[in-house]
Amino acid sequence: MVNSLSKKLGGDGLVAARYLWHYGYKPTIYYPKRSKNDLYQRLTTQLHSLAIPFTEDFPTALKSTDHVVDAIFGFSFSGEVREPFPAVIKALTETKIPVLAVDAPSSWDIESGPPKEGPGAGFMPSALISLTAPKPLVEHFKGRHFVGGR
Repeated sequence: MVNSLSKKLGGDGLVAARYLWHYGYKPTIYYPKRSKNDLYQRLTTQLHSLAIPFTEDFPTALKSTDHVVDAIFGFSFSGEVREPFPAVIKALTETKIPVLAVDAPSSWDIESGPPKEGPGAGFMPSALISLTAPKPLVEHFKGRHFVGGR
C-alpha cells in the first residue's frame, strides 16, 4: 500500500505506486486529500487507467497488505498532524508490516527526528529512503537506510 498526501511527497508516492505496478506489484493507494494541481491530477488519471485501486479505508487496507510506502509527509513537514492522519500514523506505529518511509518518516521533524509525544512519538519505520541526500533526522533512525539520487 502507498500512502500519499497532496504535497510534493505525495507525488513521489503516486509515482512509486505507478512504478510498483509496472514491476509487477499490486499497490493500493491511500490518498485522502486530493490535490487540484494539474500534475497530481494527471498522475491520478494514469493510476486509474492502470486499474490501480484507491482506498478510503486505511485500517482495512492495512490488514490486507504486506508492505507500506509512507509518503504522507516529507522533509518540509512542520506543525501538528491533522485529521485524518493521527489515526494513520498510529496504525503505522503499531503495525508489524514493514514500512518504508520516503525522505522522512511521517510526523518526524527534519532536524530533530521523531516527536516526543503525540502522533508518531513511537514511529520507527523498518526502512527509510532519503531522496537526494540524507536529512539530519537520520541520526535518530534505527532501520535500514537507502539514499536515492536523481
